[in-house]
Amino acid sequence: MVVTTFRHIFNSCYAPYIVIMNIMKRIAFILSISLTLIACNKYEDGPAFSLLTKKTRLARSWVIAETLFNDEPIQLNGNIMNSVYTFGKDNEYTVQGSGSQTSFNLIGTWQFVNDKEGLLVSIDGGGTTTYRISRLKNSSLWLKEDIGGSTLLYKYIAQ
Repeated sequence: MVVTTFRHIFNSCYAPYIVIMNIMKRIAFILSISLTLIACNKYEDGPAFSLLTKKTRLARSWVIAETLFNDEPIQLNGNIMNSVYTFGKDNEYTVQGSGSQTSFNLIGTWQFVNDKEGLLVSIDGGGTTTYRISRLKNSSLWLKEDIGGSTLLYKYIAQ
């Protein structure tokens, strides 16, 4: 009888506080997960969060959809626009292109740099270029190249 009375008094007095504490714990958990996801945004144009690794998202074939020079659209040489850029999972890089009278196939390597915020591309027998990754989604890739105080932005789409 004494135990039953004690439980009745405890439940009637403290039950609302227990419910409120449980709700507050859930809210704190949801906020911490939300802040973690927001902090995962490594690239300025996204994505905010991805279950795929950066290498998995990059390793595929791409074509240039648009180029911007200092935020203004520009037309690049047809050979460049009609090329297929492939980043392999084995860090191999290839560019296959063709124009009205020429075709070419470039081979090289790629690697992430600057804590995976940049991309270093080396062409065999040629030079190297470092890009800043602005967007790395499964279907879109944006690379920025700094050219003497100006910025060239390549917007690729997955092929």
